[in-house]
Amino acid sequence: RIKHLDVVTLLRRIQPPLGFGKFCPHRVACKRLVGMNMPLNSDGSVTFNATLFALVRTALKIKTEGNFEQANEELRAIIKKIWKRTSMKLLDQVIPPIGDDEVTVGKFYATFLIQEHFRKFMRRQEEYYGYR
Repeated sequence: RIKHLDVVTLLRRIQPPLGFGKFCPHRVACKRLVGMNMPLNSDGSVTFNATLFALVRTALKIKTEGNFEQANEELRAIIKKIWKRTSMKLLDQVIPPIGDDEVTVGKFYATFLIQEHFRKFMRRQEEYYGYR
């Protein structure tokens, strides 16, 4: 397990195609993590299996287009069909089940990027109009 805040640092240290590379800006790394949408545990950590699966899935563009929940369900069905002995626990660990309102790394970093953008907007408003 690794803390979700350390995932960005780790992936920026790993060279492409698996990681982001050391020259990848923090904002771009966060945007890519939004697309990875890994399940987040209650203690704020992400499992190794989920991280590796999300990295490979996004690098190879496996079911990443369109509605994410529908793509997840299609991918779950494909995995169940090919690897019949795959446990539901492992499947839930790497692909969040549909209707599961748990926080994912994607939701967390989307919120982070929105908050960062809003702060920059407010700073520009303050500089331009001279108030807050």
